[in-house]
Amino acid sequence: MGEAAEASEPFRWTIALNYCTTMPIEPLVLHLPASCLDAGLDVARLLSNDDRFSWTHGYRLLEQFAMREPEKRFVRALLRARSNLWVFRTNQRKWCGDFVVVDMSSPAVGERRVYVLELKASGSLTPASETHRQLSGHAAAVAEIAELHGVVGSAAVPTLLIGSPEEVLRFFGA
Repeated sequence: MGEAAEASEPFRWTIALNYCTTMPIEPLVLHLPASCLDAGLDVARLLSNDDRFSWTHGYRLLEQFAMREPEKRFVRALLRARSNLWVFRTNQRKWCGDFVVVDMSSPAVGERRVYVLELKASGSLTPASETHRQLSGHAAAVAEIAELHGVVGSAAVPTLLIGSPEEVLRFFGA
């Protein structure tokens, strides 16, 4: 009986390794196109339309990308005022800030400006340090945008900003 148990042991490890390698991806960003404004910034719809996720996986991601009403107002105001900006919601469990904004004004991918935003209820707009806890995963989020969307270069260095939605909108001229 001991030999049979030993013989089946590699089989169990193979199953465990295969399961671990087929786990669903944990995305860092979700593109919020201007076209989603008409649908009320429906994160569930955006996730269900994303080919990377099954319906079940997308449903599990809802909480990670959900937006409160002040955040939705911010995105609506920004996208309505500045059509040259692409806005990405960040995974709220991955310390990537609240949003990544790409200024698409430049036709050259490597010259596009990238901003990582952490919104606060109030306060002036201030530059943030890369060591700021809530922004510590920002580099991976920007790298994911470069890889999946190709709208920024892989060496893009973002500007990190913390401030109230009103101050951030003022910064972008919105």
